[in-house]
Amino acid sequence: MPKPDRMIQIVLVKWGDRYGPPHVNGLSRIISSHTEAPLRFVCITDDAAGLDPEIAIRPFPDMHMPEELLRTGCLRKLSMFVEGVLEPGLRTLYFDLDTAVLGDVAKLAACLDRDRGLYMLSNHYMQHWKLRPVYRRFSPETYYFGNSSVLAYYPEDYYALAADFIAGFPSVHAEAERSGIPKPRHWRTDERWISYHARDTLRVFPDPLAARFQDAYMAPSFWLSDLRDRLPGNHARRMGRVALTFSGKDNKPERLARIEDGDPVVKGRLRTRWRYPELKRYWQELEAAGAMDPAAAEPSR
Repeated sequence: MPKPDRMIQIVLVKWGDRYGPPHVNGLSRIISSHTEAPLRFVCITDDAAGLDPEIAIRPFPDMHMPEELLRTGCLRKLSMFVEGVLEPGLRTLYFDLDTAVLGDVAKLAACLDRDRGLYMLSNHYMQHWKLRPVYRRFSPETYYFGNSSVLAYYPEDYYALAADFIAGFPSVHAEAERSGIPKPRHWRTDERWISYHARDTLRVFPDPLAARFQDAYMAPSFWLSDLRDRLPGNHARRMGRVALTFSGKDNKPERLARIEDGDPVVKGRLRTRWRYPELKRYWQELEAAGAMDPAAAEPSR
């Protein structure tokens, strides 16, 4: 059960111009509206202009490498693991800014009470992270590749995740440049590195709590996605979900707030036709929350 009396630290990361202050402010206000738990909001950003005063601002820490290297593979997100950026000792949740938070985030934080570790979104149907205690004996480098759009962890448990990346990446990159051989995959993106480095303590959120839209709503054909929508109990399962992340350049909040019923939604080989008014309504409400005068918004707890 969620523990509403314990502080939860909510981390958002914003850089560049893809998302502006209204989206950060709207997401923080929606998260607050869904829970009675005390919340501490932190935004790691290169531009704090326009953000709500209740949000603690942290500049990107110096990771001792050129900025252009950190812009590839969302490596800037690893800033949240640098010692001193976040308050230690708090259950910490991270959300990508294209994630819809539909319920009480205390339910996600409660995963850390049951089994302390680093939680990611499921990225594969076969969750072989559960077998890690067995196969690490004969394959210590093997890891489950999770999705980093939603995370749960205690900051102090993973300072080494950032420190080891900062120490090792420049030489790995230099060797790749010299040899022309691509870097090993776990050095290429934030979620690959997180999955690799935290492989012994990696956990996955239960699908009923947090999932990717493409996994929970889409299928290889339109008729299969339509059949999936009609499965008994699927609607109730979807309505109980706390977090749902959207990926793909065509499935961003600004489009989903204006999408029409029947419009095609495509992500790689997966597709569906939009028939989810509750999700469209969510993105419209987020836009409205982000546009509110800060004085009229309920303050973050």
